[in-house]
Amino acid sequence: MMYREVDMLGVFLPGLLVVALAALAMAYAIGRLLGRAGFTKRVWHPELFIIAMFVLVFAALAQTIP
Repeated sequence: MMYREVDMLGVFLPGLLVVALAALAMAYAIGRLLGRAGFTKRVWHPELFIIAMFVLVFAALAQTIP
């Protein structure tokens, strides 16, 4: 699968970089919501949980976005 480059103000960015930034923003937002709900208190290591969530969101976005 070939990811196209994204032209942002004359600078070409790799497509996966854009997907990774979107996944980072989504994982951060989900982590904040889970933190407010008190879910991160039940997790053994919250930072590892958020990193794993980023990996899952990134993999899902990379598979769905052509």
